[in-house]
Amino acid sequence: MNVNWEELLANKDTEDMVSMFMDKLSDAMNLHIPKKHISKKKFKTPLSAEARLSIRKKHRAWEKYRNNRDNESYRGYTKARNKAKATVAKERKNREKSIAESAKTNCKNFWSYVNAKRKSKSGVSELHVKRDGKNFIASTDTEKAEVLAEFFTSVFTVEDDNDDTFIENIPYIEESSNDNFKTKEINKLLKHLNTSKSPGPDQVHPKVLFELADIIDTPLTMIFNSSF
Repeated sequence: MNVNWEELLANKDTEDMVSMFMDKLSDAMNLHIPKKHISKKKFKTPLSAEARLSIRKKHRAWEKYRNNRDNESYRGYTKARNKAKATVAKERKNREKSIAESAKTNCKNFWSYVNAKRKSKSGVSELHVKRDGKNFIASTDTEKAEVLAEFFTSVFTVEDDNDDTFIENIPYIEESSNDNFKTKEINKLLKHLNTSKSPGPDQVHPKVLFELADIIDTPLTMIFNSSF
């Protein structure tokens, strides 16, 4: 990504600039960002080395009892079992406490843990609407999304263009001269991105934009100015 963007994007229209930038960014992401398989199995908390060791001791004690079948082996197993159970319970308690304490700053982690503990998964049920005077049932995800989009569009309220309340949470940037964007302004906005959010339609994660702020602020400035 660290190329001469002024030379690369010079004398090109906005769409070509965006296309070249996204191609470079996609190639870099595919090359340097490792991918992992997301398991759909029930959420499992990773255990510490101490907890894994106590569980292995419990299993060895159980095998010893199965082979000997005497009182001494059984007492050894119950002791190892209770210790493993207490260690795992303590770790779970500490993890839940940590998640609860960081709920306000990392709500994504909190809801991931809560949803993993739910026994039932519920989604959007079938939607019954009328289209052209006929009853229509939206059953697929695409149909449900279209029905909900139509409804929210119908009740959308157009806000006053002079209302400046929406910029209250945007970090302060100095006013640009000649209505042009400045590189330092773009850099500052990139470094204020919330990296815990999901990627948008362009499939570029905010974490990527945050980490590359000092590299991509120049091409983005050129693209924004061209578009503006």
